[in-house]
Amino acid sequence: QLVIDLAGVNHLNSLGLRTWVNWVKTLRQYPGGIFLRHCQNAVVNQMNILEGFLPLHAVVESLEIPFLCDSCGHTFKYWAERGRDYKEASADKPAFVKYPEELPCEKCQQTANADIIPNKHFTFVHRAKKRR
Repeated sequence: QLVIDLAGVNHLNSLGLRTWVNWVKTLRQYPGGIFLRHCQNAVVNQMNILEGFLPLHAVVESLEIPFLCDSCGHTFKYWAERGRDYKEASADKPAFVKYPEELPCEKCQQTANADIIPNKHFTFVHRAKKRR
């Protein structure tokens, strides 16, 4: 089993992306699986747009959804988890994405909204069907 915790990755540049994609190509399927945890927004964006960024047989266990409060301007993160908030498509089940679109603001308790475009943020759950 290979677990990659990406909690500290909040910025990616072209050199880092190239190095990551080249490294991912060297990975073979681990018997226990490859798991990506705490995928920050920068990582989620790249896994959805850069071919080869997400290992073919990897499972995204958790990812960031940024929230923005229109009342006070406070931003905070919600950690979406596989199985609870999303799941990749499989041979017998379609993908699903169901996360809280609104949460109470951590600062003022008014309604904060998810600051994502869902179809783009969760593109990888639909690509998984092609990989399996």
